[in-house]
Amino acid sequence: MSVSKIVIVIGASGSGKTTYIKNKYLTPEHLDTNPEKLIKCCSDGKTLLFGHYRINQRCCGCDTLSMGILPALINFIPKIIDKYETIVFDGDRINCKRFFDFIKSLKTEVELVLLSCLLSTSLTRRQNTGSDASESFVRATLTKSNNMALYAQILGFKLIKINT
Repeated sequence: MSVSKIVIVIGASGSGKTTYIKNKYLTPEHLDTNPEKLIKCCSDGKTLLFGHYRINQRCCGCDTLSMGILPALINFIPKIIDKYETIVFDGDRINCKRFFDFIKSLKTEVELVLLSCLLSTSLTRRQNTGSDASESFVRATLTKSNNMALYAQILGFKLIKINT
């Protein structure tokens, strides 16, 4: 088996990234794994979701990974890329040029999903989950995601925009 697609989900804090992935990709067959005791994942054998999704916490997905996980991901992904049909990432830890450039180097189909919503919606969702994220933080994640979506298009990633 070889990876047919890499999916990267980005958007402002509170835009619904984790919910999107849970609804689109998470199946009852997905089990939490911890390959090489380094990177938390959730897999059903065909789709690999980076991070934990079967936990009842405010933060799920790649938010459960260390802020410094990027070098480990870049080292780890080539070792497992042929084991899954789809590999899914989300959030701020991977929303950067270094990661996008690395993914581009893998020469596989990449789908970038940009989730967006009203600023007030993001702030309400953050408050409802107990987050103390400020309006300036949410605005910064929105700006960063929009800028990275433009960069992803330059790299040739397929861009899908979804309003949540």
